[in-house]
Amino acid sequence: MPLVLIRRRVAEATVTAQLRPFYETLSFALGIGVLTVSIGLVQISRLTGWTLAHTAWISILGGTLLGLLALAISSRLQLTLRRLLEPYLYTSRFDPQAVWIRLSHELDASSTWADVCRLIPARAADITASSRSRSSWR
Repeated sequence: MPLVLIRRRVAEATVTAQLRPFYETLSFALGIGVLTVSIGLVQISRLTGWTLAHTAWISILGGTLLGLLALAISSRLQLTLRRLLEPYLYTSRFDPQAVWIRLSHELDASSTWADVCRLIPARAADITASSRSRSSWR
């Protein structure tokens, strides 16, 4: 933006604009998307003679099938989906930190080799998630 100062001095200043927060931009885009989809559904229902509910169900079914087809074809989408879902699907029930803390406390309390040897099968059962009870190992 050019600025004219006193005594005919001209300078140019640039002002950086504040970036809009992401949630404002996303809400605007979602609003435009909902409006566009709504108008599209109404137009499709007028052209086909279907009810709006029937048009919506057919559109949802078609969108789902197109999404599944894209997921089946695109390896990039598969990798993205796997990366997003992996922490929720493949979590281990074994918590090594909890087992190690319990083992270290029990080792601190043990005083003889026999006590240590008694702890080993029980801790191994915890690690391997054996269905046997601790008392059957002792």
